[in-house]
Amino acid sequence: MVKTTAAAISKEQYEEFYHYISHMPDKQWLVLHNKVEGNLTYTNLLFVPTNKPFDLFRPRARSRVKLYIKRVFITDEGINLIPPYLRFLCGIIDSEDLPLNISRSRETLQNNLTVSKIRKSITKKVLTTLQKKIDEDREEYEKFWANFLVRY
Repeated sequence: MVKTTAAAISKEQYEEFYHYISHMPDKQWLVLHNKVEGNLTYTNLLFVPTNKPFDLFRPRARSRVKLYIKRVFITDEGINLIPPYLRFLCGIIDSEDLPLNISRSRETLQNNLTVSKIRKSITKKVLTTLQKKIDEDREEYEKFWANFLVRY
């Protein structure tokens, strides 16, 4: 199996995958694709949509981030891979450190130390990247953020 690096993936391929995974007609506003190696090994491919998802403000909305372990789909429900305030993200997280025979029960995954570390690392990465976007082009960020505001 050939492993692809982020540099080898074209903008069109990211866009095609974004449409496939998000089921949204817009383009992605931001792509976060990186591999973390060290005490924890995982790859994430996360997208920030240009427009807010239709169910963004539903507290029980289904997660748009899917968990894979060694390229095998595990679940997209019952675990908190991202905090609720980042529920607009969609994408995948593939971990090498979780055992493949992990139980699908919520308690096992929610209380897993590796999942907790992944959540903390992903959250930090997303918030850091959003802060960089603000610093680079505040006007573009404000246009993006205006799409997520609640209008009554």
